[in-house]
Amino acid sequence: MTKASEPVLLLHGFTGSAETMNGLCEELSESLREKLTESLSDDTDESLLETHRVFAIDLPGHGNAATPHAIEHFSMQATVSHLWEALDA
Repeated sequence: MTKASEPVLLLHGFTGSAETMNGLCEELSESLREKLTESLSDDTDESLLETHRVFAIDLPGHGNAATPHAIEHFSMQATVSHLWEALDA
């Protein structure tokens, strides 16, 4: 998958984890691929289908993510910064 592909980020709810999104990630990836396949011709390069990256991430303190000790690490600003870092990775 290319770095230029558009991210589709799924976020879990309070006390949840990214693991709860596994099935949805797979289904959404397949659905996007099917829609793109339908709109392209038979001789289209398969790499053009790699337009989206669908993934989920554990928010701080949830699932397999580290649990910060300082409360400010749970702020909206800190969480958004964490998500931007993940998208840039």
